[in-house]
Amino acid sequence: MTWTGFNIDGTFKDLSHLQSKTIQTDIGGQAVFLNVSYGNHCFSDEKENGKKLPFREARYWCEERYQRSHELPEMLKDRFVESFATPYYNHRKNGEQYHYMEIHNYVIFFEITKPSNTTDRLNIKIISAYEKDRWGEVPPGKKYKVRWILSERLAGRSILKRSKRRR
Repeated sequence: MTWTGFNIDGTFKDLSHLQSKTIQTDIGGQAVFLNVSYGNHCFSDEKENGKKLPFREARYWCEERYQRSHELPEMLKDRFVESFATPYYNHRKNGEQYHYMEIHNYVIFFEITKPSNTTDRLNIKIISAYEKDRWGEVPPGKKYKVRWILSERLAGRSILKRSKRRR
């Protein structure tokens, strides 16, 4: 998604920091390119405390999420691959998603897909990011090193289906 920004109460709120970017990392001795994009839940919520945004779903500007979103690109560049994430099944989206916690209970929800006919690329979509203690709970589950999750997804394997086979 390409974000530019929104005019909120006469002030332009720049979202250029949430432009899609590619991060290169090493997974199992192979150079891998992570195409990172950001969803609107990184700067909006459904609480109706801000200006209504022009999305299909009812979403409102959230100044708190917007301010924290400025930290997301650096968090992902510096710490994402070495952190731990919990896979879970999102029934509403009918698919496998993940979440991990940054410092101060800042939780980041994301999904990983592998583009067709590639061996060195993964798409990472940051679906949402917020302070856990302000916005809610996170799904429970076992934590895995993100680097390992990426290697499994690069091989086309599901983490949740693999976990069930091990039981």
